[in-house]
Amino acid sequence: MRVVVEAVDGRRPLGQVRAVLTGSAAREVGRLLSPGTSGTAVGGLRMCRVSERVAEIAGTLRRGARVRALAARAELVEGRWLLSRFHLLP
Repeated sequence: MRVVVEAVDGRRPLGQVRAVLTGSAAREVGRLLSPGTSGTAVGGLRMCRVSERVAEIAGTLRRGARVRALAARAELVEGRWLLSRFHLLP
């Protein structure tokens, strides 16, 4: 999750993160890019295994004084965990 947040706030190129994202999650992360943002922190992550191959993740993303909820879904694909969904709530 940390590397995805680093891409969202511009500290890591999106290309470096695509290996852990499905196409739809990569598009969502690309839409959320905020280059030059600093001080972004992930907090309170919780994960729930929905099945052997699926996990849902919830947490918070803090940028300065603003805190947003995040939700993600990870799926086991060919032996690797990939984020298939990534959302920041307003």
